[in-house]
Amino acid sequence: MRNKISNPKSQLAMLQSYIDSPKKQRELYRRTLTIIVISQIFGGAGLAAGITIVALLGLGWNFGLISGTALIIDATDIVNIQ
Repeated sequence: MRNKISNPKSQLAMLQSYIDSPKKQRELYRRTLTIIVISQIFGGAGLAAGITIVALLGLGWNFGLISGTALIIDATDIVNIQ
C-alpha cells in the first residue's frame, strides 16, 4: 500500500471508498492483474531456465564432461587384453 494507515477508522474509511467507487475498483483490479501477469512471466522464465540447466547438466554427465571422466578416458591408451 502506498499510504501507511495506523488508525483503524481511517482504514475502514479507505476500504469503504474502494467499495463505493467503481473507478477505484478498476484501478485496484488493473494493478493486481498486472502484478499477477508479471509474476507469471518471471515464474515461467525461471522454470524454463531450470529445465534448460538440468538438461545441459544431464548431457554433461552423459558425456563425462562434468565429472572429469572424459579427461581420464581420453588420456589413457586402449590396451587389448587377451
